[in-house]
Amino acid sequence: FLFFAAAAAPSPLLPLLLREWGFEPWLLTFAFAVYALAILVALLVIGRLSDHIGRRPVVLAATALELVSMILFLVSEDIGVFVLARALQGLATGAATGAISAAIADYAGARRAGLTATLGSAGPLAGLAFGAVFAGAVAEVRPDPKPTIFAVLAALFAVGMVAVSIVRE
Repeated sequence: FLFFAAAAAPSPLLPLLLREWGFEPWLLTFAFAVYALAILVALLVIGRLSDHIGRRPVVLAATALELVSMILFLVSEDIGVFVLARALQGLATGAATGAISAAIADYAGARRAGLTATLGSAGPLAGLAFGAVFAGAVAEVRPDPKPTIFAVLAALFAVGMVAVSIVRE
């Protein structure tokens, strides 16, 4: 949920940042494309890594990388840093998606296969919806929404790192 909420959060900000930073409009498309390419690469390359080294190490590394991307979004002052943050976010989300889905399937077992399908499909969709609504709502009430949005998300991923580090495999 949280990875996909974070993935949707930059979208409402891009038109505001276009006006503020004055970059070429085609870079909006590029920022989305970089994320899509990075998540695809992570799903294809890192997807099975948790089968070999464990779910927890992959989720922990993905959460740390996502935290780094939130910090980069937070401090970004130009589209270049924003695109870098988007690429790291895509890698982190792709890595986490495979490992978390596998962990849900491991936990649910064969008896509760429906739980895997429900959580695996509802979590990302609910996260995308929440992230877009959250970022859009903050953008409506704050003159500079970027610090609020990405500080909140960074704090949540920091808490997530602690939580992942103390749960058993």
